[in-house]
Amino acid sequence: MHLSEILEKYTISDISKKTNISEYSLEKLFAGEFCYLKKVQCMGFISIVEREYKADLSSLKDSAKQFYAQNYEDCSVTMGMPIDEPVKERSKLPMVLLVLLLLGGASWYFITKFDKEKFKQMLPFNEATSSMFSSGDTSPSLSIESITTDKNATK
Repeated sequence: MHLSEILEKYTISDISKKTNISEYSLEKLFAGEFCYLKKVQCMGFISIVEREYKADLSSLKDSAKQFYAQNYEDCSVTMGMPIDEPVKERSKLPMVLLVLLLLGGASWYFITKFDKEKFKQMLPFNEATSSMFSSGDTSPSLSIESITTDKNATK
């Protein structure tokens, strides 16, 4: 099967649907306007159409090769060495200040807004639970003299 037979039997849109090649590319390919296509695309499209329709498009392939040989002899891309730019490190100072600010704000909120009665109960030693500071205390005061006299009395 040749290109003319394919075009008689199928429309460009049918070929496009079957091969997943855009209609624009197929129109330019079949019209021989290779300047609108890259060489790799053109050769790939021809191969796809040959494979899908079991056709011999060698004449189209030869004319495309001849066109690209005449018009685009040196299409190679020269690449230089990559430029290594030093990566600028971002300062950590703003992040540290933000964390300290958040910790300070949370501490202030906890101290000023927390229920003071619950806070007093959480302390292991506070005025409410200590018998040493209670107003009606009848026990002897804690002093070095009272402790030493108690030890001497027990011996």
